[in-house]
Formats: sequence, structure tokens, C-alpha cells
Amino acid sequence: MLLLGMILLLWLETAFYQIPLKSERARAIHAAHNFGIWVIAVLVANQLVGNYLLDIPQRPHEVGFGVFHWIPIPFIVQLLLGILLLDLADYLFHVLAHRVQWLWLLHSVHHSDTDLDVTTSLRFHPLEAAASLTWTFAVLILMGLPLWLLAVRSLFSLPFTLMQHMNVAFPASLDKALRWILITPHLHRIHHSPLEQENNRNFGSTLSVWDRLFGTLHEHSAPKAMVYSLAKLKNSDWQSVWGMLKTPISARKMGFL
Repeated sequence: MLLLGMILLLWLETAFYQIPLKSERARAIHAAHNFGIWVIAVLVANQLVGNYLLDIPQRPHEVGFGVFHWIPIPFIVQLLLGILLLDLADYLFHVLAHRVQWLWLLHSVHHSDTDLDVTTSLRFHPLEAAASLTWTFAVLILMGLPLWLLAVRSLFSLPFTLMQHMNVAFPASLDKALRWILITPHLHRIHHSPLEQENNRNFGSTLSVWDRLFGTLHEHSAPKAMVYSLAKLKNSDWQSVWGMLKTPISARKMGFL
């Protein structure tokens, strides 16, 4: 399903692009690199985290461990609060990924992409994927939330993640209306700016409420004129699968990226 969705969204980018497209060969290479790092990330995250922790959140949930078991709350309220807490957890992890040096070196792989499109949503270092999965499992355990809640949330969070990275000219009026609640493509493009004052804003995964609440929202920019990537990670050496895998080591002494 993900592959079919990606193909459809790549076609939409071809038909309704915002930033002029490169050659089909360049787009194919770019997509192959991002898809390649994603495959490795899924395999590594599953081996390092999933195989050992996958059923841990379910067991505490079954025996009554976690905040939602200690405080009586109706099921539907638990469901809604659980989804909100997972979204907040994603926001907090994202902030940490920009503040903690070793996490930033991992997360910089995502920000080093010079051509923002739907495949950028797949571009994460395998160790960041493992760290993010561990963080999410910890939230599930402490809150006493069932594992299936992740699947429920992904039904709407995954489409938004793909949409945020698309190189598509969304109607400005629609984007402006939606950003009161959601992290829209406009807000996320700002987050991928090479400028520190912009890429350290708009951390939300799905909802913009956390950025508004914690003062990290930035709305004003000109996305059509924007360039992407990080100042020191723009050249082709950082764009291959191997270049992305070794980025945390190769870039660790480069200072501000």
C-alpha cells in the first residue's frame, strides 16, 4: 500500500509541482536513495528494537500498568487522549533531535535532502528510527496504552507526513486555514530551510497546537524561493545511501551544519 501510495503521490508531484522538477533520471536516483535508506532503517529498527520490545507495551496494558489504568477514564476519552499524547511525544522527540548533539547528527540525514519531495518522508537514519521507536514504546508503557493505538494513529498521521514533504503547489488559502490545526506543507517546508532560525521551528508531527503552545511556530516565509538541505551537507557525497549511513560519523566534527 505504501509503495502504491508513493507512486500516486510522485505522479501528483509531476502534474502539480511547486518547484520545477529535475530530469526523470535525477528524480529516480533521488527516490532510490531515499527508499534505500528507508529499507535499511526498517530492518535495523526491527532488529534493534522491534524484536525485543514489540510485545512489551501490550503486557503492561494487560496487567493494568500505566497511567491510564490508574486513573479511571472512559474508553473513547482514553483513545483521543492517547492519540494526542503520541502526537505530543513525536513533537518532543523531534525537539530533542534538534537539541541533543548525537540525535541531531542522526536527524541531519533527514534535513540533508536537497530536493524536498514525498520520498523525503522516508529519509531517516536507521539509528534514529530505532531511537524513535524506543521512545514511542516508552510512552506506550508509561501511559498504559495498547500497541494497536499506533496503528489507529498512523491511519491519519502517515498521510499527513507524506503530504508535508510533497513538492506540490497547495492552494495558499487552504494551507493557511489548515495550519491553525495541522502542520501543513508550508509549515514543514520552513522546517527544512537551511537557516537555523527556521529549521528550529515547526516541530509538530501532525498537529500544530504543540508548536503554538510552546512557542516554536514559524509561519512567515516564501516557500517558492526556498532552498533545502543543510549548509555543510549539500553536495552529492551526503546524498547516497552510504553517504547517509555514515553522516553521523563523518559530520560529527563539522560544527554547525
